[in-house]
Amino acid sequence: MFPLRDNIPTDHFPVVTAVLIALNFIAYFFLQPKTGIDLNGAGLNQQDLMHYGFIPYEITHPGQHCELLQSSQVACGTGVSDPIPTWLTPFTAMFTHAGLLHLGGNML
Repeated sequence: MFPLRDNIPTDHFPVVTAVLIALNFIAYFFLQPKTGIDLNGAGLNQQDLMHYGFIPYEITHPGQHCELLQSSQVACGTGVSDPIPTWLTPFTAMFTHAGLLHLGGNML
């Protein structure tokens, strides 16, 4: 059976949840480079996604980074530089959102 109710009262404000939601909004509006605020992510810079997004290949192949060559071509290898350490990308990917609908859906 699925529980229909929860009878455990909460005595305090969910501080960690509020901080994570605030950090997501700060990252979206102030830190994520954008051409403007959009709903569907049309103005999202694909190169920034390659740098700050989580790419499993970079984790499983230490020292090799991926770079966007054209709109649909990606090159991975040792000659590509990355502005942030690879171990940090699972965390930066959590705060990267494509648009307001994506951000709102994740914060719901």
